[in-house]
Amino acid sequence: MRIEQWLRPPRRLLLIFLGTTLTFLVAIGWLGWGLLQQVNAVEIQRVRDQLERSTDLVAAEIRQKLTNIDADLGRLSALRQADLDRAAFAFGNSLGQDGLGHDHPQPGLPGPLRE
Repeated sequence: MRIEQWLRPPRRLLLIFLGTTLTFLVAIGWLGWGLLQQVNAVEIQRVRDQLERSTDLVAAEIRQKLTNIDADLGRLSALRQADLDRAAFAFGNSLGQDGLGHDHPQPGLPGPLRE
């Protein structure tokens, strides 16, 4: 026998090796694809949670401002008629131009009429 025949692998062993390698590559690709989908889902959930926290903060701020305005209106309703005009004017000035305590209206929204 020649040395080339000793070093040549059997075809059956070569097919088993290639089949096993291909199976592992397909499995690794499938697992990688699943991992990418999970990472994408986690990122979407993180953005949703952040958006929900932001909306909760905005809602809490609006609720607090409305509570303060309600308390101020309660104090105004308890005033005598003589003091009401001056106090109502001061209260109106404290609200700002947009009525929520800001001195600047939101961009794109119409501002209050000016004299």
